[in-house]
Amino acid sequence: MAETGDAPAGNSPIDPNVSDEKSNAWLDEMIMAEPEVNGDYTAPDGTVIPAVYLRLRNRINRIGYGVGSEIEGNGTEWDFYKIMFSEEDAEHYLEMPLYKKFNANDYAAISGRPLDECKEILADMGKRGLLCTRYMGGVPYYHLLTSEWGIWEYNLDRFYEPGFMEAHNNRAGDDMPIEINDIERPQLLVMPVSKDIVNGDLLPYTSWEELFLRNEYICVAPCQCRTRADVLGFQTDVCAEGHPSETCMVFGDVARYFIERGEGRQLTPEEGIALEKEIIDAGMVPEAQWTKQVDFLCNCHGDCCLILSEYVAAEGTGNVMQNVSPYSLNYDKDACIKCGQCVDRCPMSAISFGDDGGALAGHAGFCSPLQGARWRARAFLWGKSRL
Repeated sequence: MAETGDAPAGNSPIDPNVSDEKSNAWLDEMIMAEPEVNGDYTAPDGTVIPAVYLRLRNRINRIGYGVGSEIEGNGTEWDFYKIMFSEEDAEHYLEMPLYKKFNANDYAAISGRPLDECKEILADMGKRGLLCTRYMGGVPYYHLLTSEWGIWEYNLDRFYEPGFMEAHNNRAGDDMPIEINDIERPQLLVMPVSKDIVNGDLLPYTSWEELFLRNEYICVAPCQCRTRADVLGFQTDVCAEGHPSETCMVFGDVARYFIERGEGRQLTPEEGIALEKEIIDAGMVPEAQWTKQVDFLCNCHGDCCLILSEYVAAEGTGNVMQNVSPYSLNYDKDACIKCGQCVDRCPMSAISFGDDGGALAGHAGFCSPLQGARWRARAFLWGKSRL
């Protein structure tokens, strides 16, 4: 069900140095040439999954951050898709363009549907958080969403709906955590909490403060990960008592979308910066999309955040740890007074003291200055202090 088919003849795997147009053309050809799923799937318990949901799952896997491919066989992995998409919704989703923004005219040309029908379909699916809605020249444009950050977060208003979170929790294949830690290009970029804690100047597009200053629309929403933990009843005492829950920062058109749907409250740049400083002081980790135009800034912790807790569980292994930050930490061993605050503060429970009294990693290589990028990856841990 998760096969992709052979790569198009005459093409090599995607090269990040080629133009977006060439990469997208290759991806389009590869995905549209993948083996078509024509038959329904019958789980061992007798649950019949219509073929359109199999095709939908495959497509979401190929959009970006997917849901893995291994199936346990009891049929509950499909509940989330059946809750979110009707079979008609799924057919519409499979007709829509990949890796690009499109409007109703584009969808009408591709699908052959009347323009008025396409407008209604796109507006409805956008309203229900199945598509991202953006505006250019007053015209609504849409694009397909990844599983996360995307469809799940866009339905924050349904998190406490009976059965919704349980269905979401079951929707991923067993191989998904492995795939997350094995990718070389992580979804999120860790941003330093201050330029004083890293060596050298801040690189372009890596300052969280600039995110607030360059966006007209800004909003803050409850953290989806901690809301999930609350709904499912496994939020830790540390997370529930010590970590703020209103920490999901959203920018630009996506912020406008959240505000219009009532999923976040609007902030001015000054209000956003002040709130982000409070969040950082509470020990949270600022992580943004690995893109120039950032739609969201997560503020995470190793106790409850889905991504950081998976890093902790993986004990520092996996390719993803090599690229979560381009910085090295400005750690002054001689100035360190060995107070132990960094050990208590570390969101990844990664720091201890070595035999010589200096700070070092105590958790599978996180933060260790001897581990190259893994030390750089944890540059956010030190707050405003310079050790």
